[in-house]
Amino acid sequence: TTLSSLPSGFTIASGLPNPSSTTYYAVRTFFNATSFKDYVVTLNKKVCAQSDLSVDISPSTDSANEGETLTYTVTLTNNGPDPAIDVAIKVDLPSGLDLVTFDSSAGSYSTASQLWSIATVPLGSQTLTITYKMK
Repeated sequence: TTLSSLPSGFTIASGLPNPSSTTYYAVRTFFNATSFKDYVVTLNKKVCAQSDLSVDISPSTDSANEGETLTYTVTLTNNGPDPAIDVAIKVDLPSGLDLVTFDSSAGSYSTASQLWSIATVPLGSQTLTITYKMK
């Protein structure tokens, strides 16, 4: 947790747990024996996720002749333990191909940037299938 603009005399105590839900702490600051001010500190639940992602890209064939189609399947696997947030995969495909179709099990694919973007990747596998025609 990062705190800024602490009043003079405040320090950050270490060892506070990262809560699983919002937790409130009361902090009393003494200026002298009879003068004090109370503060409420809020620690929100942890927001950092841990994900183990892997990507596999496989063509349906090793080559294609002019006019034939070539299908690429991109498989994104999240082995967890948490969902992955805001994932973007750049799919660099060879030149000399015209896009025919694309389909994804999650997120969206931009043909202009060749980016497959997924806001939240759940545990398991997601696929993007892109079919091109050889020029």
